[in-house]
Amino acid sequence: MNIVADTGPLIGLAKIRQLRLLAVLADQVLIPTCVQWELLAKVGAETRELHQALERWLEVKPAPAPQGTQRAALAHLDEGERQAILLALTAPTETILLMDDQSGRTAARRWQLSVTGVVGILIRAKECQLIPKVIPLLRRLQREGYWLSEETVEAARQLAGE
Repeated sequence: MNIVADTGPLIGLAKIRQLRLLAVLADQVLIPTCVQWELLAKVGAETRELHQALERWLEVKPAPAPQGTQRAALAHLDEGERQAILLALTAPTETILLMDDQSGRTAARRWQLSVTGVVGILIRAKECQLIPKVIPLLRRLQREGYWLSEETVEAARQLAGE
């Protein structure tokens, strides 16, 4: 499996020191150039982990220019989300788009892209026995300022069997 990632989930996973999960779960983790710039501009406790991932295993790849209806359909998204979707559209079929922004996820599904977010990655990591529990990590993520609704946390609790 390959992952094309948007900025938000990478920062979220780095905030809870779980960014490494992506390198274990995926054969390849691609980010578009704009996401690289956003990660390099990030200042905070997670900065070191993000920079190490950029040096070691995150692969930067330019996103193609939008074609035809893509331009209008993606115009409302920020540049990182737009580039991540465009890069995922050109990636191999076994690629998952890692994005938490709801409008970006909705736009990605119009092109039948497989989409997951931080919650999905943590659930998958628990299934692979890489982490013991999901909910404590989600609570920590919330304390770090990453927005997750209580409905999302409850759905994660059920899916993770916690």
